Amino acid sequence: MENFETCYAALKQAGVIGYQQVHFEECKTIWQNFIPQIGQAECVQGELLREVEKLRYEACVNGNKNWNGQFVWACGNVYNLLAESGLFDEERLSLLRTALAYLKACGEYARAFNADEISEKDVDMNRIAHTGEDVYDFIEDYIAEFYIANRTPIPYEKHDFSKDE
Repeated sequence: MENFETCYAALKQAGVIGYQQVHFEECKTIWQNFIPQIGQAECVQGELLREVEKLRYEACVNGNKNWNGQFVWACGNVYNLLAESGLFDEERLSLLRTALAYLKACGEYARAFNADEISEKDVDMNRIAHTGEDVYDFIEDYIAEFYIANRTPIPYEKHDFSKDE
């Protein structure tokens, strides 16, 4: 499991905890134009936002109760696609990596709790799921910057999750 405390402290120090989204309109445009009602997006811009919104929904609505390998994969996929874009310097990529590691740490903690690896008397409910908007909005602003630099849809090769099992 990722170190929850270290990630949270780094995000707090960097101003990610309490972050206010800058590129809401760009994210809205991506959502309206590139994300299908069902399934993976056809383009990278849409898929990036769709995956972060899936992470947000799982945490905020389900309390990470359904956390599984697909969510772990999404954290890595979002990072990899944005890192490979070449748009962001190492400092920004490090902060993005920390934000995604933090969400993953919450999900893995929830998975452990739901698998009875952590008892109800020992559980720290603050670690189960990050339900604030800040971390998700912070990550989505990276996606919006990617979109601003790449307004033409970039084809996305859909991931076949059946091969993961």
